[in-house]
This record gives sequence, C-alpha cells and structure tokens, in this order.
Amino acid sequence: MQTVVIGTYDLPAESKQAFLELIGEVQDYLRTLPGFVEDLRCQRGDEGQDASGDDGGGAARTSAGAAQVRCRIVTVAVWEDEEAYKNAAEAVSTWNRQRGVDTQALAKAMGVVGERVVFRRLPD
Repeated sequence: MQTVVIGTYDLPAESKQAFLELIGEVQDYLRTLPGFVEDLRCQRGDEGQDASGDDGGGAARTSAGAAQVRCRIVTVAVWEDEEAYKNAAEAVSTWNRQRGVDTQALAKAMGVVGERVVFRRLPD
C-alpha cells in the first residue's frame, strides 16, 4: 500500500522564496530515490490577503503590533510503500549531513512552523 507524506507549513511571506528553494532541493533528491511515486507543492490562497479572508493567507501581529503577512505551503510525497518511505527518510538525513545542511534550523530561522504526517493511501 502506498505511503503518503503530507507536510503543512505556515511561514512569513518574505521567507517564501527561500523556503521553496530549500524544499525544492529536497524534492529533487527524493525523486531520485527507489520507491518514489510522485510529489507536489501547493499554496493556499494569496498571502497578500488579510487575516479576515478564508484564503489561507493572513496577517499575524508581531509583538510590536505590526502586521506580518503569512502564507501556507503544503507538500505531498507518495512512496510505493512504507519501507520505501523509511529508506528515503534515512537517505535524506544522510544526504543533508553530508552536505552540512540542517533543514530544521534553516526552517526555524525563516520563521516556518510546520508538521509532517504520514498516511497510507486508501484503495480507490
């Protein structure tokens, strides 16, 4: 049964381009690994809208009271099975260590708040 990994990320609009570049590098690597099926990235709404809209964009207030425009990004990666996903997770960790990249520290520095959840794909 296919394994689906869904990541949801909330971040400041000014970090969007750097974050997309970071996850793009990881997605490019994932595509080379055994058991990879497909992936995609999505953005909810227009990050330029204010917090009252239901478009997924929004403005959060900073401690100084200034509005900070936020955006939401979702990533999806599909793997042939759980073993392929686990092997890929280990491979990405090794790859990041080898190139001296700490994606969690980079995301934190960008103001990214996120979570990754693993699902099993249901039959059609």
